[in-house]
Amino acid sequence: MSDPTARSVPPSAVSVVVRRGRVVVESSGDSGRASELEGAMFSSFTMGPSVETYELELTYEAHATMDARSVEERTTKVTFDSKEDPEEVIDALMKQRQDLPYETGYDYVVVRALCSASSVAVQLSVEKFQPKPVALKVSLSGKMTTSASHAGLAKVLKQCQLGCLRRLSVHDGLFAVVSGLRDRWNSIRSLDASNNALETLPKGVFVNFPHLEVLRLDRNRLTTLPNLNSFTLLKELHVNDNALTVLPIDLVEDLDLEVLSLEFNRLNKLHVKLKDLSKLRVLRLLDNPIETLPRLNKSGNQRCLSFANVKVSKDEVTGDVDVEVQETGSSYFSSIVGGKAQKDKAYTAFLNLIFRSNECQNSLLVAAVKVIAAKSRENCEAIVNTEGTYVLTRDERPIWQPTDTRVRSQGH
Repeated sequence: MSDPTARSVPPSAVSVVVRRGRVVVESSGDSGRASELEGAMFSSFTMGPSVETYELELTYEAHATMDARSVEERTTKVTFDSKEDPEEVIDALMKQRQDLPYETGYDYVVVRALCSASSVAVQLSVEKFQPKPVALKVSLSGKMTTSASHAGLAKVLKQCQLGCLRRLSVHDGLFAVVSGLRDRWNSIRSLDASNNALETLPKGVFVNFPHLEVLRLDRNRLTTLPNLNSFTLLKELHVNDNALTVLPIDLVEDLDLEVLSLEFNRLNKLHVKLKDLSKLRVLRLLDNPIETLPRLNKSGNQRCLSFANVKVSKDEVTGDVDVEVQETGSSYFSSIVGGKAQKDKAYTAFLNLIFRSNECQNSLLVAAVKVIAAKSRENCEAIVNTEGTYVLTRDERPIWQPTDTRVRSQGH
């Protein structure tokens, strides 16, 4: 039954329209008049693409004067959003370059090597000196994005004379945009593509960056990696804080790798061939549930090793060895040491790894065990109670004695 006290409302039509990027509700009655009803629910609702804010850093390198012997690096920085006119941003970058404290305008000889499949030609030319960037860093000041086109950013970067870059850092989902600006980045020696939500390593990276010496892929979503032998000059590989579970055995085969850092992943086995890497100085596997240590080269060049929750480093000048327990967020290591590293369990996982593998003869690890033993009596007991303990002699040569539970070290 209808309510007799209810006030009669004339029929009306309601429509939703967009005016200047805002949602407006229009209601019209018999009188034909339209009223805009912008309620609180629409007051902050805007339409159209979101505004991205970019941070761009360019590093230049040059002699302050013609007579100066040392080279100076200076960095310029500009912040702009996707709604700004790219031409204005380019003008600002040009002004920053002009203000650099470098002597410019003098003649200098430019040598270019022109390579083909069958020959190499050298081209000489005389040009007026203007500083060109040797390093570029591109990032977002807000939330990471992978869907926007970033056309304004691309237009700005195309005017930045990037042919002499040696270092390139691209973050926050911008890697595909920046790397696609050139077919080949022949001058790049160091590439940092961290924090780009990468789930696989783009195939084009091998062609686009043929002369990489340092590759950083930290804080992505990688579960594995391809063979990296195409990077024939690669010396450092950093893939920390990803989701790596398995790696190919020939990941870095035939490379002169010096640093391999795979911390904070999900690796329980590392089948990568490392025993032939005579120049490997740093191997970081912190916070991985590794069950067995990989075989290392016997050259003794290792200066930093990290396994389980322990970091071992050797001073290159004094030769002193430092052993440091690292706090990790891994539930795997928390279950072993009981949350935060307890005094009597802090080295449990690390010692188990050493004495369970053939790498207990590694000189740096032998020295690390001696340092651990020298810290406290509790550590000595932990070493004694580790299955497969070695007896350490004063000349640091390990002797395999699986039935002997004594540990001898300097001071204990």
